[in-house]
Amino acid sequence: MRKIAIAAVLVFAVIVATWAVFLGHDKPRLGTDDANISFSYAENLARGHGIAYGATQQRVEGYTSTLWMLLCALSFAIGLDELGVLWLSIAVLCSTLAVALSLVRHYTTMFHVKSWPYELTFIALVLSSPGYVTWTTITLMDTCLWGLFVVGLL
Repeated sequence: MRKIAIAAVLVFAVIVATWAVFLGHDKPRLGTDDANISFSYAENLARGHGIAYGATQQRVEGYTSTLWMLLCALSFAIGLDELGVLWLSIAVLCSTLAVALSLVRHYTTMFHVKSWPYELTFIALVLSSPGYVTWTTITLMDTCLWGLFVVGLL
């Protein structure tokens, strides 16, 4: 039950932090330069035009991450477009923090101390960094995916 409560707090906190940075940046258009490049490829793929940039049909890799571009293409294919990528980014950030929290639980168990104060402190510290939240959510770039991979390696 405690894990479910921590997970609920985590998801709620990530959504609130994402909304706060969105408002703090004066409600920017979703995505940044690099994300929009990936979106061009993703949109073409989702529309059946192959992996091509812009209106051209030339097949050139100009995106950072094939996996991220494919995930974005899935969002475009099911009609969620950038909003779907935002929710995907939030889900990936939640997953990253969940993996990190499992490390916190592991070490607190090893030292025979209660983990929940450390888990909540960790969530608060991470989400109090507007730069981290911005670059892993509202930019819609693949940085959230890379963060998950790095934490997963730990």
